[in-house]
Amino acid sequence: MLVAAALAWSAACAPPPDPAWTLEGEAFGTRWTVRIRGAETEAESVRAAIEAELAAVDRSMSNWRADSELSRLNASDSADPQAVSDPLALVLETALRVHEESGGAFDITVGPLLRLFGFGPGGDPETAAPAPEDLEAVRARVGSHLLSLERPDAGAALRRRIPGVELDLSGIAKGYAVDRVSTILTGLGFAEHLVEVGGEIQARGEWTVGVQDPSGGIATAVHRAFPVRDLGMATSGGYRDFRPAGGDEEGRFWTHILDPRLGRPVERRAGSVTVLADSCLEADAWATALYVLGPAEGLELAAQQGIAALFLTAGADGAVEEIATAPFAAATRARGD
Repeated sequence: MLVAAALAWSAACAPPPDPAWTLEGEAFGTRWTVRIRGAETEAESVRAAIEAELAAVDRSMSNWRADSELSRLNASDSADPQAVSDPLALVLETALRVHEESGGAFDITVGPLLRLFGFGPGGDPETAAPAPEDLEAVRARVGSHLLSLERPDAGAALRRRIPGVELDLSGIAKGYAVDRVSTILTGLGFAEHLVEVGGEIQARGEWTVGVQDPSGGIATAVHRAFPVRDLGMATSGGYRDFRPAGGDEEGRFWTHILDPRLGRPVERRAGSVTVLADSCLEADAWATALYVLGPAEGLELAAQQGIAALFLTAGADGAVEEIATAPFAAATRARGD
């Protein structure tokens, strides 16, 4: 998910008793940043704990490495239940629930379709528009309705109703990783911290964060900054990872976000949806779902579900319009407002 984070404490708050200190690194093909309030202590051991947790998530949920738990599941063509670890089961459970509640707008089986349009592992960025027969053949094995998570006494197991159903957790795994790092920091005694991985955020304590301008420009600019307290945050948009549509679709663009209901990439590259939730895992999945649904349908569903969401749309002139649900406005209201 794409978001620019303004990683500073809110000017509307009283200064913290100690300044924040920062750790940074790389994971999942992107950068991570952690800011901690309090006296800097044992920074290298804290870094090691963070990197170990991120590496564990990568070993479990990456579809870019052949030895991950996810890749091993994808390599199996068995329709029998396959044992999954507790962390993977938690992510799958959330993904399947959001799929159902969003009417299919969020789907973790779209990997083969993304590859067909040139995105993700194995995708060819120069690909032409797929032939209709190829598209229909792939769509036959795409859909979270083909998955079920079972919980026998021995542990969780995933069942695929037909062979060849692949899992792609790129729309949710970073959110889970952010939550895991936050849990680690809390366990180490750092009650106030902000974790950011590739734009997905978990704030413990009150921090000021920012949403990136989604008008499609190359420069990273913050459209709006606001305070959040004890919340996860994720943003979905097509304004950074997109390409001209293949074939004869001149003037149209494919984004890296696929609409599972249509079997095609979302073509709105200018705009974004930001979601706040108790967990970044939840925010990550819903940001993608609401972006797929679009400003009208997505806003209606967010209001019905009580989701804290901010929708940004960018016109041809570059002007950005925003509309927020009531829970988002309440959650980002500074003290004293």
